[in-house]
Amino acid sequence: MIRAIGRYPQVIVTIFIFGVLGLFIFGSRYYIEQSRQALALETAEAFEISISTLHLFYSKEIVPRAEAAGVELTENFRETTDKIPFPATMTMNYGEELHANRTGMSTAMYSHYPFPNRANRELDNFQKQALAFLEKNPEDPFVKLNTTDDGDVIRYARSIIMEPDCVQCHNDAGVGKPWKVGDFRGVREVSIDLPRSSVIENEMKNLTIGLSITIAVLGMLLMLPTVNILQSTSRANEKLAAELAEKNTDLQQADLQKSRLMKGVGHDLKTPLNAIIGFSDAMQNELFGKLNNEKYKDYASSIHSSGVHLMQMIEQLLTTGIIQDGGWSYHEEEIDLRKLLHSMDPILRVTVEQADMELTLHPAKQDVFLRGDGRAIRQILTNLVDNAVKYSKASQIDIRCDVKKNELTLSVQDNGIGIPERDLKKLKEEHYRGKTSQENNSAGLGIGLWLVDNFAKIHGSELIINSTETQGSRFEVRFPPERISLKTTV
Repeated sequence: MIRAIGRYPQVIVTIFIFGVLGLFIFGSRYYIEQSRQALALETAEAFEISISTLHLFYSKEIVPRAEAAGVELTENFRETTDKIPFPATMTMNYGEELHANRTGMSTAMYSHYPFPNRANRELDNFQKQALAFLEKNPEDPFVKLNTTDDGDVIRYARSIIMEPDCVQCHNDAGVGKPWKVGDFRGVREVSIDLPRSSVIENEMKNLTIGLSITIAVLGMLLMLPTVNILQSTSRANEKLAAELAEKNTDLQQADLQKSRLMKGVGHDLKTPLNAIIGFSDAMQNELFGKLNNEKYKDYASSIHSSGVHLMQMIEQLLTTGIIQDGGWSYHEEEIDLRKLLHSMDPILRVTVEQADMELTLHPAKQDVFLRGDGRAIRQILTNLVDNAVKYSKASQIDIRCDVKKNELTLSVQDNGIGIPERDLKKLKEEHYRGKTSQENNSAGLGIGLWLVDNFAKIHGSELIINSTETQGSRFEVRFPPERISLKTTV
């Protein structure tokens, strides 16, 4: 974006000016239209209230006095000089007069039970919809905006509910059913012509022209210095990007050399370590005769365990480098998990029992075959058990192989001290060591669980950790159904 502004400042300034003008014109038209409609709605509400008030005043104040004076109420009051109209007739005729005098306002009343002289009147769609709606929703108004050849008209309708002063009169007139207080009598509608927007639009055109000139001048005064700054910034960014690219290349080369060095050193260390482990194993088992001093046997045992631990760390480092470089050679096979657990039992048991813990295997009740990489599965179990031995302070470790709903779960569970909640989300990070490992000063690189999670992801799963402090921990990997097959054990 900055580069584009730096190259084409005039185009950007022009686009900015016309964009602002376009938004202003669109916004002003929208505002005018919303204002017209809001004004018409408020006027319609006020007009309906005034008509309703007039109707009520006529019913309560004029009609009783007329009846007391012996004046009769009629629909056809225009045909006589000694009678007055019904309240509804008065209201409707008043609305007709408003319309005839082109006031831009009118009012009407209609119902399911019209007076005889209006029984043949045809209701339009709005009036039919208003009747249906207000009969079900007497508290709400019914409003619509109609566009005609003469302009826009807002039609506003409210329900007419039978008042105590009106019941007797309507029942005496015999129009419709026997009425009672609270009945829905019909609809009172008012119509208001929306004010024309041509005058406002002409004023907006003049304002737009003036604003255009102002924005153009201000845009040139304000944007051109900014464009110069952006051009300078763009050139500086291009230079910085080139320097970063060069540094990135150097870092990639350094990382490649580090990876090669780690692999070379790792492989070079494995040869003497294998010799140390082999010789110390022969010494502690006294293959070539008794050691004269018991201390020598203890030293040989310590050398052997330290060598094995160092070999494990080197293997983890080499495996980490292979995964990071994308060089892990995935070898898929059908793994018989019962046989795999049986073959790993002695190796894992030695590690667990040396830490004065107990190990229990819980194989699946069925013969389970997993389609995956056998080396990775062994590494998953080895790392999880090793993690429990080092950090859990448990007395019991359980390895489980469970199958539920055609989903396989391999888990390692302990009854140890558990893991603080603040550590749970970080345990799968590379080189992260939780509070327990730091307090125990446990040897390790902090990559065991990271490796387990990556091996799980290779198989379309992930490492799931559940733990509560003082209540132990459960580490599990769930393999998807498409990777397993089951056979019932006979």
